[in-house]
Amino acid sequence: MNSRVLLVSTVQNQYSDRHAISLHERRNSNIDIAEDIGMAIRLLLRNSIYYESIVIDCTNLSFEDVSDFIRMIRERLSPVHPKIIVTKSDLPLEKLILLGVDEVVKDFNAASIDLQSYARFFDIPALAFIEFLVDVIKTKDPSLFDHLKRVKILTTLLARLCYENNLIDHETFKNTVLASFFHDLGKMFVPESILHKPSRLTQEEFQIMMQHTILGANLFEKTLRANPKNNLLITLFQVSKYHHERFDGTGYPCGLTGDHIPVSAKIVAIADVFEALTSNRPYRDALTFQQAIQLIREDKGHFDPTIVEIFLSNAALFE
Repeated sequence: MNSRVLLVSTVQNQYSDRHAISLHERRNSNIDIAEDIGMAIRLLLRNSIYYESIVIDCTNLSFEDVSDFIRMIRERLSPVHPKIIVTKSDLPLEKLILLGVDEVVKDFNAASIDLQSYARFFDIPALAFIEFLVDVIKTKDPSLFDHLKRVKILTTLLARLCYENNLIDHETFKNTVLASFFHDLGKMFVPESILHKPSRLTQEEFQIMMQHTILGANLFEKTLRANPKNNLLITLFQVSKYHHERFDGTGYPCGLTGDHIPVSAKIVAIADVFEALTSNRPYRDALTFQQAIQLIREDKGHFDPTIVEIFLSNAALFE
């Protein structure tokens, strides 16, 4: 089955070219058009796995309508699928990202849409497996699931800033955002007595906890061997394994230093630490925003200096 794009637009006749055709003709096209949000919701609830991307034309749509629609997608369907693209919106980028938007396109028209760039992250069987992983995490450990959702949002903000500062290309941006949701997948295999211990871990317990990086990476390694040039799989593997490495080489599991740490892992590392600091943990209450920012500022040697400076310079976006 071909991957599909759902285009949500209330503007009549704006997409009346060969790509933007009526719903009854959708079998011959990869784009379906919903003329209002109600129609879009009905299509998604009936056939959500068919759509790899949703493009929302915000012309004539209120902020409340757009935000409610996006929340419905992220809460009722999945925090990672389908990909949500917004166009013709006057809302600040950070607000859209905090709602769950993955990408913003300023000048969109159906005649020039490149389906490959928007929709072909996965084929449908792979998407089904990703959704299976998401459901397993959500069912087994709701607190981990919430952490992963928040880290994905924070990563999207930071990765976008890195892209705008020419530190990463667009493919790396997209792959890093998706991989961030699965960075702690290995914690599924850490004993709950350690994962949710209401006090500080002993040295022995921490050694077990550290294994989550390797356990998570192992889940992607066999698939990566069969697809060694797949950049998304490479990023999933690297983020899982290296998001606890430190720039000065004192991190784990490999003690990598500086540029030996993949850039995607360095971006997720900051999002992961910031989310952990500002959330309640079994052994402590959440820190305030300012306390968390100060700790990250003072944690010399932990983060890539260029990336953490981008984060700190734009800290207000993360509050």
